[in-house]
Order: sequence, then structure tokens, then C-alpha cells
Amino acid sequence: MNVSEKIRILKELKASSGWTMLKTFMEDAILQAAMDMAEGKPMPEAQYQFTRGAMWAAKRHLSLPDQLLSKFETELLLTLDPATAGKIATKGALRPAKHTEG
Repeated sequence: MNVSEKIRILKELKASSGWTMLKTFMEDAILQAAMDMAEGKPMPEAQYQFTRGAMWAAKRHLSLPDQLLSKFETELLLTLDPATAGKIATKGALRPAKHTEG
């Protein structure tokens, strides 16, 4: 699979209803965990640390498509001749379209 194909697949993933559903579910779970911690419910230190780690990992998971897109777009630019790469980067041609939630 070439870099352009990887970029296309990741953009399709981000635009899919499945990713939207998963992202919403995970954001809700992160928020609920934060609220549980903020309410001051008694919690053993180990559970507190575990919850913090789980929230961090979930947020990192949600950012994976964007991180991979940046990585692959950079790889693609590095394969182009400098003049073409400069034009593409300046125009923002590789940047995904803005997505508004509604």
C-alpha cells in the first residue's frame, strides 16, 4: 500500500459514521471518568491513577488518525521534488477539509 492510499484510507475513516460513533462514545466515557474523579468520590490511589492513565490513552487513541495523516503527508512531501513539495505545502493541498459537527 503506497502513502497516497494510506492518506485516502485515513481520510475515509475520519469521515465515516463508525469513527464518529466511536469518537463520541470515547469522549463521553472520558468526560464521565473526569466527572467521577471531580466529584470527590472515595477512590483508592491505584484506581485514581488507573483512571487517569485510561483517560490519557483514550485521548491518544482519538488523535491517532490525525497523527498518522500528518506522518504520511510528510512522507509524501519528502518523495516529491522540492519545488512541487513547496507548492503543495504552501497551498495546504494536503490538509483535510474542515469538518463541522452538528
